[in-house]
Amino acid sequence: MSFGDNPAFLLAEQGIRIRTTHRVDQHSRRAVTDLITMNICPRNAHFFSEGRYPTNTPPAVMGRLLHRTIKNLHGRYLAAQRQGPADWIPDEQAVLEECQVVEEAARMQGLPQLFPEQHAQLQRMLHTFHAIEARWFYPRIQAAEVSLSWLWEEAPGGPVLLEGKVDVVFTQGENSLPGIALWDYKTGKHPQVGSPELRSYQQQMKLYAFLYRQCFKQIPQETALYFMQELAGKIPPTERPSRALYQVPVTADDDEDVLEWLGDVLTKERECEERNQWDPPPPGEVPQRMCQNCGVRWSCPSFKEPFNWEQGGKQDDPLEPLDL
Repeated sequence: MSFGDNPAFLLAEQGIRIRTTHRVDQHSRRAVTDLITMNICPRNAHFFSEGRYPTNTPPAVMGRLLHRTIKNLHGRYLAAQRQGPADWIPDEQAVLEECQVVEEAARMQGLPQLFPEQHAQLQRMLHTFHAIEARWFYPRIQAAEVSLSWLWEEAPGGPVLLEGKVDVVFTQGENSLPGIALWDYKTGKHPQVGSPELRSYQQQMKLYAFLYRQCFKQIPQETALYFMQELAGKIPPTERPSRALYQVPVTADDDEDVLEWLGDVLTKERECEERNQWDPPPPGEVPQRMCQNCGVRWSCPSFKEPFNWEQGGKQDDPLEPLDL
């Protein structure tokens, strides 16, 4: 069979493939969350980046739905500011409607559906969050889901484009006082003080603050993590629980520490790639939630728990993945 004179057809006829060459001006890219995972457990980071097991778990989808619902409600708030009523704030009905729209959009995209108890938990978190925070929260939002990127020219091994996305940026003080705050929502509970999980969240917020300063030349006066599951009890709180908001202080003096941390993680990643060996840390140095939900945990030398069908094994695991 002849393919004619078209060069592409002739190459196809001969079974020849043309490999796409990388442009010399293309830089390697690293997401903040990937670097955090790499620092916690290279083995988990390697398999996650290779895409060898599904990442759209129901808890991960829950986080996506929560973030998207709040962003969409912020869009409706801005529309109300332009078209009226100007004093509109998302109420229980608006939150329910928007959550249903977002869930339906996720279903149409082929994402896994939440289990009934997860669906109910998501609605409780959103409803309670808005009952407590909405009236002051939405008027002070500057932007939701802000993408951050910065090219680190002096990175070990060559320039690296660092990327992240902060959930919400809002004015820190009332009456238009100067200063901004960065918040990141987490669908889990507040980790124990001093735990590897909490330390990873602290580092994540310092990285976001660093990238924000590089992008916008402004130092955030506050960064904080909002643990939504602290709102999901059977009896909804009427005011913010003390464990719901965890503040992470940042200053311009953190830049040196952040760059040193980044350099250490990128160097560790390069060494793992050169040896093609991605060892996990010793048992107990990885957040329990990451181990419990790791898709390659049963072949991991650092995971020391019985199989689900063995004596002492957990039949129902209530833990959710580490929410980065």
